[in-house]
Amino acid sequence: MKEREVKVLGIDLKAVEERLIQVGAELIKDEDQINWVFQAAALETKEGEIGYLRLRSTHCLTTDQWTHELTLKMKESAEGLRVYEERTSQISDPATVIEMLDLLGHPLRYRGEKHRKSYRWNGIDFEMDQWDQETYPQPYLEIEVQSEQDLVVALQLLEIPKEMVSTKSIGDLRKEWREKHVNQPNNSAKSAGNRA
Repeated sequence: MKEREVKVLGIDLKAVEERLIQVGAELIKDEDQINWVFQAAALETKEGEIGYLRLRSTHCLTTDQWTHELTLKMKESAEGLRVYEERTSQISDPATVIEMLDLLGHPLRYRGEKHRKSYRWNGIDFEMDQWDQETYPQPYLEIEVQSEQDLVVALQLLEIPKEMVSTKSIGDLRKEWREKHVNQPNNSAKSAGNRA
């Protein structure tokens, strides 16, 4: 399955939600997630990361149900839209999968918790994400579309300027944040204690 998306940084998620409700968007997700991202040498190049391996446990807040899935994402493009080829499989025992991946040479890179609330409007998904403070403290909007024209429509709907749009992955954003705010000389002790 192909996933086409962008992130919108520095946005007021409450205002976004109010606008989506106003135009009749449908609430499709309200969930808490636990995400584990693993090291995989085959997905790392001199030019950067070409994909990632993730395990996710999701608690649906409307049904009180838990689901668990293992996903491999391979990046195809980051021009205009971030495009991933995504392969996902449902699993029943996250702890065992984590142990198996470690034994196969894919140790945990980081674990993060996230709240996600998603709305769908005219086939466009608007996903409002807030990670825990340790993983990435800034909320953002993820817009998942089928085409670049859908993205134009979505940005117009929410009156979002292009300069707020990013194709960076959460890994890229975490790295930038840590370089700016954590890995400073006066924060070296804190940095060592907080590395995932």
